[in-house]
Amino acid sequence: MPQVIKTMLRKPEEQIFVFMIICAGVLIAALGLEHIGGYQPCELCLKERYAYWAGIAIAVAASAAMSAPA
Repeated sequence: MPQVIKTMLRKPEEQIFVFMIICAGVLIAALGLEHIGGYQPCELCLKERYAYWAGIAIAVAASAAMSAPA
């Protein structure tokens, strides 16, 4: 793995943030193709989005739990 990525993802908070950004990027791309590109998603494509929404919710909860005072 390149050194830049290793130094960028040293802390768990940074890893959670990158995970959240990736999940949001996938959802934005899917919604963009659907609404701007005019593509009709199949049933599986719509169901797969639940995992990304859940990933964002879990990342937000993990981030909140890590920033809460002990």
